[in-house]
Order: sequence, then C-alpha cells, then structure tokens
Amino acid sequence: GGAGGVDEGTPWVTGTGGRFLRPTRSGGRRTRDRPRGRAADRVGEREGAIPRRRRRSPMKILVTEAISETGISLLEAEHEVEVRKVTPAELLEIIPGYDALITRSETKVTAEVLARGTRLKVVGRAGVGVDNVDVAAATERGVVVVNVPGANTYSTAEQAFGLLIAIARNIPQAHHALAREGRWDRKSYVGTELHGKTLGIIGLGRIGSEVAV
Repeated sequence: GGAGGVDEGTPWVTGTGGRFLRPTRSGGRRTRDRPRGRAADRVGEREGAIPRRRRRSPMKILVTEAISETGISLLEAEHEVEVRKVTPAELLEIIPGYDALITRSETKVTAEVLARGTRLKVVGRAGVGVDNVDVAAATERGVVVVNVPGANTYSTAEQAFGLLIAIARNIPQAHHALAREGRWDRKSYVGTELHGKTLGIIGLGRIGSEVAV
C-alpha cells in the first residue's frame, strides 16, 4: 500500500481551498473530508455561516484596589471576581488561588508574589505605568503584564488646559481676594486674553498631543 495505508492506485482529488476529497472507490461516491476546529470556522466564514464561539474557562480574579464598577461588572459576567484590599503578607498568602491579579499603584507585585502565584496567567495594572510590577520576573514565569497607557490622558490634558486658563486669567488670586478677604477687585485680576496667542508644548507624548488638539 501507499503512504498512510492508502492503496497507491487509489486516486486522491484536491478540493477547493486546499481541502482533500476522500479517495474514490469503484461504484462509490466521492465524499469530502469535513474540516474541524479553526479550519471549520474559516470555511464557515467563507460560506457565510456564523463561526462557533469557543467557551473560555472562567478565571478567578483578585482585584486589590478600587477600579470602576463598570469594569468589575464586565469581569463578573464571565469570571469569578474578588475585590479585596490586602497587605503584602496577605497577598503572598492568598495569591496561589488566583489566575489573574488587577492592581493600581499601591499593590507591589514582586518576584516573590509571582513565584507564589503558581496559577497566575496575567497581571493587569489599571493605570499608565507598570513600575510596581516586576516585569522581568513575570516574563520569566510566562505571566502576561498589561496596563492602560491612555487611562488618564484626557483628564490630564483637560486639567493642564484648565490650569493654563486659570493662571492667564488670575482666577486663583481673584478667588482668594473674594472668598478670603471679601474684595471684588475686578480690574486687578483681568489677566491676559488667550485669543491669538501661540501655545508652546514641550514634549508631544499622549498628554502633550491631546493638549495640542
């Protein structure tokens, strides 16, 4: 017989999309091999069918600092979530029972924490930087570290522009005079009109770029 136990005299016919038709037999009918798994989804997409959705196993997630309730609700729709403020010692004690850890800036995800978290698959930092996470130790253990680089971009840009206007128009000084001293000295706090002025921005990162537009 030929390769794979198929008789060398049995013809194989190549189907569309690189799929094989089963060998023909005398008096029989050619039947198409049915694709499975991802191949089946790709075939279904070409034929207009809706691909199957693969169910992911629920994860047990520990959230150690306050994050948006909307975010918690989204996680709870598919996973088991525990929101709990912990000390460094408590984190070391309980982390072996979780698949994912979400923090902000206070919780320190050290190499020791990652070593104890034998089930950990991902550490999420709900903020811009990851300075409180030992990224090298996480990478060594195959734990994915993710963050939210643009989390505070709009808020910080708006705050910067608000302070710019406040300084140009002497708003803090005028507020102090009125609230603390009871004086309304309008002429002293007119300030500078921004119309027609050119704003110089040093550094065009996420925040600087947002201020520019």
